[in-house]
Amino acid sequence: MEEQGSVGRDLDFLTAKQQQLLSEIAKQRKVTAPTSKEFMRNVDLSAKGILDTLNILAKFDLIEKNSANEISVIDPVLAYWACRKSPYFRE
Repeated sequence: MEEQGSVGRDLDFLTAKQQQLLSEIAKQRKVTAPTSKEFMRNVDLSAKGILDTLNILAKFDLIEKNSANEISVIDPVLAYWACRKSPYFRE
């Protein structure tokens, strides 16, 4: 439990929208169409907002894009936290 709390504290620098986008990427495990209508609806951001936020998350080494253009959360502990403990987690 302490580790999950630590992860949350370590991400306090992210805005709510950045955390929400990170959570959605973690839930989907691999995102191939971040500017699709469905994805934009899920994160409540415009295409430009998503692309800008993806750049910020990548700058902080929180996400990566592989050779197949799939975006994912780099750290599995962070991905777990983003899915399960983030206030943006929706079942």
